[in-house]
Amino acid sequence: MRRILIAILSAGWLLPLWLSAFTMFQYLSEEVWPRLAGRQPINSFPFVEFSSQAFTVACVWLALVIVFWAWRVNPPVVSPPTQKTPILNDRTPMRTLTLLLLCSMTACGPKRPAETSREISGTQAERVASVSSLISKRAPLPSPILDAHFAEEQTGDGQLGPSDFTAFYALSVAPADLAAWRSALPTIEAQNTPPKYITPKQPLPWWLTQNDFLGLTFYSPKSLTGRSNGWVGIAPDGRIFAYAFTM
Repeated sequence: MRRILIAILSAGWLLPLWLSAFTMFQYLSEEVWPRLAGRQPINSFPFVEFSSQAFTVACVWLALVIVFWAWRVNPPVVSPPTQKTPILNDRTPMRTLTLLLLCSMTACGPKRPAETSREISGTQAERVASVSSLISKRAPLPSPILDAHFAEEQTGDGQLGPSDFTAFYALSVAPADLAAWRSALPTIEAQNTPPKYITPKQPLPWWLTQNDFLGLTFYSPKSLTGRSNGWVGIAPDGRIFAYAFTM
C-alpha cells in the first residue's frame, strides 16, 4: 500500500499538467477561434486562469517529487542518535512531501474573480450627454433623451482571459416619442425570453422595481447596447430600461 501511494504521488503531477493543456486547447476552441471567425462566444469559464493554476500545481508537485526522490536515493548522513537527537524514520520524507503538496495545492487554489463597477454621474444634463454619446455610437437616437442613468459591473481583470460585463441603463423620453423607440428596437431574441428581473449588485435608486418590471414591453438590447444578451423594456410613461451582459 505504501509503494502504491508513493507511485501515485510521484506520477500524480501529470494530471494537473494534462488539465492545464486540455483547458488551454478548450480556450482556443471555445474563445479564440469563434472570435477570429467574427462570432461572440457565450461562456464565462476562466479557461486561461484555470490553466495557469493547474500548470502551477503541476510544477510545484514535480519539484516536490524531485526533492523527495533526491532524499530517498541519497539520504543525508546522520550521526549516531543520542538522547537529544530524534531518529528520522523512513516515513519522514513521505510525510513531508504530502504536507508540502497539500500546502501548494491550497495556495494555488482558484481565487474569486475581481469585481469592479462604474457609474455615470453628474448633473442631469451631464448624464444625458454622456449616455446619449454612449448609445449613439451604434445608431442614431430615435428621439431626445430627457434624463439618463448608466452603471456597469465588471467581473475579472482582463489579464487571464476576457472579463464579463453587466450594464444597466435607465432612460426617460417624452411619452409621445415611444413609438419611435419601439420602431427602432428589434424583437427580443429567443435566448432572452422570458425576460428576467435583474438588480445591480450594489442597489441603485434609479433602477426599476419588480412592479415596474411587470409592466414593461420587451425588445432586443442589440441596437441600444451593442450586446445580444439581456433586454430593453419600455414603460408606458416614457421610461426605458435596458439590461445587457456578456458571457
